[in-house]
Amino acid sequence: MTYGASYAESMMEEISKGLGLDANEFGFVVSGAGGVGEIVNGRYTERGTYNGKPIYRNDNDMAIYFSAFWKIGCKDTACVWLYAVKDAIGPKPPTGAWTTYGYTRTDAEPAPSVASGVMPDAVPCDSLFAWLSASQPVGCESEPMSRSRFAGKLEREVFDEVVRLLNQIDFQGDGGVLCHAPPGPYSGTAPVEAGAWLLRVVGTGEWESWDGTRRGNIRIVADTEVPDLSIQVSFPSGNHDDAPARLEPASLEFYTLEHDNYGTSIRACFQIGVEPNDVHWEVFIHGSGIMQGWYRSSTNDGSVKGKATGEFRPHTEAPPVEAPEEPTALTAGLIAEGLVAKRATQPMSVEWEVPEAVAEGKVVLVALGGPPCSGKGTLAERILQALLKKEVAAKIVGQDAYCYTHLEEIAQGMVLTPGMVRWQDFFQGLDQEVAQVAKVGTKTKPGVVLLDGPLLYWMRQLDSVLRVRFFLRTSRNEFFRRQRAKAAAAGRASAPSGFLEHVAWPAHLAWGQPRQPPHILDVPDGIRAGPLP
Repeated sequence: MTYGASYAESMMEEISKGLGLDANEFGFVVSGAGGVGEIVNGRYTERGTYNGKPIYRNDNDMAIYFSAFWKIGCKDTACVWLYAVKDAIGPKPPTGAWTTYGYTRTDAEPAPSVASGVMPDAVPCDSLFAWLSASQPVGCESEPMSRSRFAGKLEREVFDEVVRLLNQIDFQGDGGVLCHAPPGPYSGTAPVEAGAWLLRVVGTGEWESWDGTRRGNIRIVADTEVPDLSIQVSFPSGNHDDAPARLEPASLEFYTLEHDNYGTSIRACFQIGVEPNDVHWEVFIHGSGIMQGWYRSSTNDGSVKGKATGEFRPHTEAPPVEAPEEPTALTAGLIAEGLVAKRATQPMSVEWEVPEAVAEGKVVLVALGGPPCSGKGTLAERILQALLKKEVAAKIVGQDAYCYTHLEEIAQGMVLTPGMVRWQDFFQGLDQEVAQVAKVGTKTKPGVVLLDGPLLYWMRQLDSVLRVRFFLRTSRNEFFRRQRAKAAAAGRASAPSGFLEHVAWPAHLAWGQPRQPPHILDVPDGIRAGPLP
């Protein structure tokens, strides 16, 4: 099978090259460490430099680094190391047996061995199959790879040899690991492919400026079942004698989550810091276990790359209709011409001047955000009654009242996209209520205008002047249950399951998340009401 093997190996090499695989990403494997040192076991990849030589980290953020000689220690390389090879001063860590030299305790025995990582013949299966179907992962900078070189060859022979090579690859070792979600309403046995959702992912990797002068590490944890995004990032200290900066939690000024590639990828957009020190990020986490993206700031731009682990579940319903031009899960459900057009040009700002009473502090704005039917209106009414009992002037402005009627009908009675809101009318209504409350409110006892709606935090001008932000967070399962219960109580048919799964919930992930950290009220699953005061 020499003929088939040569072409199969050539194809595997081409796939790996086209998807940007680098031998450095498969640097070293540490195994056999015992006791408290078990955490250092695993695969290490290159994550920048320290003391002029590469530094490698595993998924537990443990490090192989050089400081006088090669060592293995915790993520803060200034601490005591666990393992070392005395007098090892080469350009890369030595392979073979290591020792506990320099570590005085006996609780890290036995010491590990270090082996060179082997670059795989190909990327994980999902990337391979994406390539075979002419659908390379989003963000791949290479040109689409031609298959003409295999034209006229013995396809069966090539295919058999590719399968043989695939069977020799440890995909869990070479890429990120994705597993089925725990048993529940969304569990299943489908592979990560078209027809599956990524639910929860953890991406770890490195960011680097385009000119190579700045780099650091990043860790992204995203949950699309109970929407949440947390970021840890390290920035260089500028002092080459110091240990590499450790990962620190980042305060997000804004974020959105969106499923892509039929749900098998998650696109996370977020902002860290405020002007003029704001950094904007766009990162894709793929079902193949690959993380890639970019960032930009006022001083430098750069790229993000890494690997991911996580959970997935199969689709429970098919999309309402296939979208011919942009086959993402969200667009696939926006079947009406009006909604598709609105998605293409979502409003980002509107002409609105902050009312003088708000700027002076005579009126404060309190927002209650969350997905449709999460209990925002009920909670707003309860807060209103509590304020009035305390003789505080208060009014409510509900965003649902300012939706384009024809689009709301298409969207099954829900406000899903910013383009569905009559923003000028909404702000006009807000100004009128502020003016009414301002007649009574003072700086020492200000009036309150309560705002409730699923898209309150989208418009930056409004979000920047909110005094208090609440966010009613529901799980996807509870969102579906509440929509069906609301329809049953009203005596009408519920929104189709495919619409809820492929349109309504993805819209909430993309446009309904808070910009600045709010007071989060978790709505429990089940028949109980929401979190009322």
